[in-house]
Amino acid sequence: MRGYSPFGSTSFSSQDTPLTFGLIVANFITLVLMTFHVLDPSWLVLSVPGAFARPWTLLTYPLLSFGIFGLLFYGMWLYFIGSALERAWGSFNYAIFFVVVSIVSGISMEIGALITHQNLFIDNWLPLAGVTLAFCLLMPNETIILLIFPVQARWLGWLEMIIVFFTYAGHSPLLGFFALAGCGVAWIWVNKGLAFVTGSSGFSVSNRGSSGRKFRPQDSRTWKEKINPIELWKRHKRRKQFDRLMRGDKK
Repeated sequence: MRGYSPFGSTSFSSQDTPLTFGLIVANFITLVLMTFHVLDPSWLVLSVPGAFARPWTLLTYPLLSFGIFGLLFYGMWLYFIGSALERAWGSFNYAIFFVVVSIVSGISMEIGALITHQNLFIDNWLPLAGVTLAFCLLMPNETIILLIFPVQARWLGWLEMIIVFFTYAGHSPLLGFFALAGCGVAWIWVNKGLAFVTGSSGFSVSNRGSSGRKFRPQDSRTWKEKINPIELWKRHKRRKQFDRLMRGDKK
């Protein structure tokens, strides 16, 4: 796979994309520790059903790569897709999005496994599907090179959802729909402007194509103000009112 970031600098470091860099490093460390039998993966892996009995695994399963090839592909995909979102939204906002996608995906799979009576492990690629779809919704006209095949982001998003569905539908068709919960979060996050609710760091990107970059003032709120649910709701309402005014909608 080859690609490039349309959101700014293509450099990759712990300074401009600390969360993406940290996720890749964490996956490398856990893989090394598991290889030398220092770490028992059962403490971190998400096994469904059983997630509610071990709720911390809803946050730790994105940190596990099983095998060097899995780590390489996971790291490359995060490098191109995740770092682009982190630059666009800022590390704090991207972190909130990634955590929400991971938790919702895990809970959805837990419910699906209970309903379908399936037992399985959830790997770190599931939340990455939501990250990929968010990128595709924001930049539908960007081209990603998969191996040697150029694919527009708008079609990559559909391809990603099809892969996720059939990956888990093999266990049960209904489970395939539950696996798409993270993609649903990504769609809501982008189309309902939740990335702006949490505050943009530097600039944000509209979902109208590669030319739709919008620059916004630096957010000066403290982290406590950013996670205050009342303030988040008020900001969301103000943004909706502003959007209606811009469209000339009097309702």
